[in-house]
Amino acid sequence: MVGPLSASLAAGLDADSPLDGYAYFFLLAASFNAVLALAALMLRLPSPGAGAAEGAAPPWREVLGRTPVWTAVAAQFLVQFIRTLPMTAIPLAMSAHLPHVHAADLRISGCVVLHVLLMFLPGLWTGDLVACVGATPVMGAGIALQAGAMTTGILGQDSLHFYLSMALLAVGWNMAFVASTVMLLNSHGAAERTKVSSVNETLRFLATAVAAIVAASISWQAVCVLCLAALLPTAGVTLRHATGLAATF
Repeated sequence: MVGPLSASLAAGLDADSPLDGYAYFFLLAASFNAVLALAALMLRLPSPGAGAAEGAAPPWREVLGRTPVWTAVAAQFLVQFIRTLPMTAIPLAMSAHLPHVHAADLRISGCVVLHVLLMFLPGLWTGDLVACVGATPVMGAGIALQAGAMTTGILGQDSLHFYLSMALLAVGWNMAFVASTVMLLNSHGAAERTKVSSVNETLRFLATAVAAIVAASISWQAVCVLCLAALLPTAGVTLRHATGLAATF
């Protein structure tokens, strides 16, 4: 939340400032990274052998070949892609479609701040919701909200549509991400956790990189259509996971 607002405020600094406005923003980002590095140095993790499950983990192919595992990993990949693509594209889209709006306008940073806030605030209750009704219904609700977000983005390109689209996307992502994380945790045992987590995180951040590249190459309408298309396999792997998990147990 601090990042988007800082970019807008730094861009409006006086022209006589010793540094360009964006230079101040990058200095601020560097200071955040320095604090993060200090926090990481103080982090104390248990040794690799502490609390490890007995028995060796099965081979990679066996673990990732299980339907509950690969469907959960695929769901996480798609959820990350669908969230990152519009979030990366929204400043460009608002600059292109709204009159008298530049890339560091407070209306753009305000939209991003709202999106980030709604990405994480519902997490205070999403876990309890999953515990009450299960991961699959919550995942379905998240997919529906994301579909509504992209439909809203297609229907209009004014401030209201942009804000509403990003708000729906954020809440939908939160529900889908928490649900898909629970799906992943329920798909494997403790001995397999390291292998599954490493593959999942690698693919998830690969989805972020791919989405960021694609977002700069296509129009806002194309972003919305592509995300709507990606929601179809997301729903498919969610249903496949539910049936595969039931068959496993």
